[in-house]
Amino acid sequence: MVKNGVIQVQHAANIDNLAALNMELHQGEIEVLCLAETMNGIAIVDDDVARTAGGILEIEVHGTIYLIFLMVKRGKLPKDDAKAKLNEMIMDGFWMGHKQYLTILELLDEIDVDAPL
Repeated sequence: MVKNGVIQVQHAANIDNLAALNMELHQGEIEVLCLAETMNGIAIVDDDVARTAGGILEIEVHGTIYLIFLMVKRGKLPKDDAKAKLNEMIMDGFWMGHKQYLTILELLDEIDVDAPL
């Protein structure tokens, strides 16, 4: 997705502003939150503590599944590829319950690509 320009790699500045969070969060999560705050963007994090910190800091925070749905909705990721990525994530250790997995697959099938969000 980086190669295709769908995702752009950015470097976070001013991470010192969130340095106090380093006791609870990984450096990467701090940088994601900092970058989202700096660019007035959305932080994509799956860690509950990082999501809570983002909410407290009034940073819009969503998880990886949201990003997959958004990319399918915008026509950037075909549904079959999204399902394959989801399966790959699970094989690599991403955890979700069986019911949640089935619900996500159903919702992916229902997405009307390019319809208003």
